[in-house]
Amino acid sequence: MTTALSLGLVVYAGALADSSQRALAAKSSVATPADVVVPLVRRTVEEGALPAGATIVGYETDLDVLPGGSTADLLAVRPDQLPGIVRWDDALADEPLDQLLAALADGDGGGRVPVVAAGPVPEEAAVGRELEVALGRYYAVPVVVVARAEAFPGQRSRLPLLVADWDRLSAALEVAGRETADVLDRQVWAAGEATPLLEALDAALYGVDETGVDTGGAFALRPEVRALSWSLGYLRAVALGAGALGLIALAMHAAAQQRRRTVAALLLSRMGMSRRAADAAGGAETGVLAALATVVAVAVALPASALVLPLLDPVPAVLPGPSLQVPWGSIGLVAAGALLATGAAALLGSRAAGRTSGGQVMRDAG
Repeated sequence: MTTALSLGLVVYAGALADSSQRALAAKSSVATPADVVVPLVRRTVEEGALPAGATIVGYETDLDVLPGGSTADLLAVRPDQLPGIVRWDDALADEPLDQLLAALADGDGGGRVPVVAAGPVPEEAAVGRELEVALGRYYAVPVVVVARAEAFPGQRSRLPLLVADWDRLSAALEVAGRETADVLDRQVWAAGEATPLLEALDAALYGVDETGVDTGGAFALRPEVRALSWSLGYLRAVALGAGALGLIALAMHAAAQQRRRTVAALLLSRMGMSRRAADAAGGAETGVLAALATVVAVAVALPASALVLPLLDPVPAVLPGPSLQVPWGSIGLVAAGALLATGAAALLGSRAAGRTSGGQVMRDAG
C-alpha cells in the first residue's frame, strides 16, 4: 500500500502539472493573441499601410444577441492575414485554425455574416443558428454560426465571442450607413518585436495607445501564473522522490522475504527445482505486487487530480478552463520504475540465495 501511494503521488503530480501547463499555454494564446498587440485610438487622419506581418482587428464588448437576449463580444478579423500572426493553440478548438478561418471567409451565410462562436455559447447560438447582433441602438447585423471553439485568441472575457470576417461584416454595416473602423475598437496584431512595429505605425500615422501594448511573453510573467508553475514543479520533484523511495522499499522488502524463504528454497532444490526457477518465482511474486501498486496508483491518482484541477486555475477570467490530461509520461515512468524494482528485487534475492549454504540454512533452522 505504501508503494501504491508513493507511485500514486507521481501520477497525481504529473496529471496536475501536464493539465495546468496545457491550460496555461491555451490561455496565453487567448490573452495575447500575437507576438505584439497594439491598441489603436480612434482614427482622426488618413492612415498609411501596415508593415508586413501585421493585421488590424476590431473588437466590441457587451453586445445584445437575439433571439435569447444573451450578451456577447464581437471580434472582426481578416482571415487571410491571421496565419503566421496569431498564436494559435490546438486546445482552443476541435477544428484547426485554417478550417475555422475558411468557414469565415468562404462559408455560405445565406445573406448573413458567418461567425465562429467561442466560449460558453448558449444553446440558441449553436452551429447553424441565425442571430441578430445589435451594434448600436438602431441597427443590427444578421449573422449565422458556422463553427464553434472553446476560446479564440484575443477573447477578453468569459462572455461568448462571435468572430467575423472584417470584409463581410463591413459589407453588412454599409447597409446601415456605418463603417467597421468607426464602430469597433481596433488593435494591431503583429509577429516580431514591439519596437520596430511601433516605429512603423508612427510613421504610417496610426494613433497608438502605448500604455496598452502587450507582448507574447507577458502572460507567463504574471505572478499568479509563475506561482502555479513553481508550485507544481516542486510538487513533481517531491513526488518523484517519494516514488523512488517507494520502489526502493518494495525491492528491499522482496529481498528480505527471500531470506525468510531460504529453508523452503533449499527443500525445493533437493526435490529437483532449479535455482533459476526459484529466482523466477520470487521475481514473479514481486512483479505482481509492483503491477498491483501501479494499477492502484493510477486508479486513485487520476480521479483525485480531476477533482483538484478546477481549483488550480490561476487566471479564471481567461478562457479556456483547465481540463484533465492523462499524464502518459508519468505513467510510463511509474511502470518503468516498477519493472526496475522487480528486476532489482530478483537480483538481490538471487545473490542472497547464492551466498547461503545448505548446511548453514539447516543449522539456522534448527
